[in-house]
Amino acid sequence: TTAGDFVFRNWISDTYEGKLMAEYLTSKGIDSAAVFFLNNDYGVGLKEVFTRRFEELGGKILSVDGHEQEQSDFRTTLAKISSMKPQAIYLPSYYREMAKIMNQRAEMGISIPVYSTVTFEDPKLIDLAGKNADGVIYTFPYYDPDSPDEQTCIFVSEFEKMFGVKPGIFAAHAYDAANIIFTVISKVGYSGPAIRDALYGIKNYPGVSGRTTFDGNGDVEKPVSIKKVEKGKFVFVSK
Repeated sequence: TTAGDFVFRNWISDTYEGKLMAEYLTSKGIDSAAVFFLNNDYGVGLKEVFTRRFEELGGKILSVDGHEQEQSDFRTTLAKISSMKPQAIYLPSYYREMAKIMNQRAEMGISIPVYSTVTFEDPKLIDLAGKNADGVIYTFPYYDPDSPDEQTCIFVSEFEKMFGVKPGIFAAHAYDAANIIFTVISKVGYSGPAIRDALYGIKNYPGVSGRTTFDGNGDVEKPVSIKKVEKGKFVFVSK
């Protein structure tokens, strides 16, 4: 956000995901939550913004606990969380740790719903957790490779011809980033300041990852969807 006047990103800030999930939970009548976060910059940032926004909206955070990357046993913290009886567990972490948490949660018979972030959408997590991942709801920067949108259809078709698989969310964002730069250069040439100024002027650029607008810091404003795991598949709750 404050990296400089020539730095832009078309991937949403992690803090926006945390804020959106807090708003989603309160909109569903959930007013108590436990936070179980990965103890690094990623997890801490999401923990802080989620906690702040959830409390602003009148929710109560009953417990806040961190875990380490490569940690293997989460039972003590899960038992503590279960005893607090929150309506939700917010789990910003990475797929290996989340898979272990979901498995141990199931072993312990804990049924408190789990909510997470885009990192939950990883086929490797399903391989490790199987049906124990079902029901988890998470935020996800918008991208639908099955969209009937003409531009998306062309992108997916050409990508599949070249690589033999459907493009994922990171490919979609990289594709949009490249095309935004190409579009700007075609209009203003190769001057750094001119490219910068033109990027600040991008409003509702129609990319395959949603319409892109840059704010005064070079951060992106674009759609975020809500998804969940259902029978081992990642499906949209809301686009």
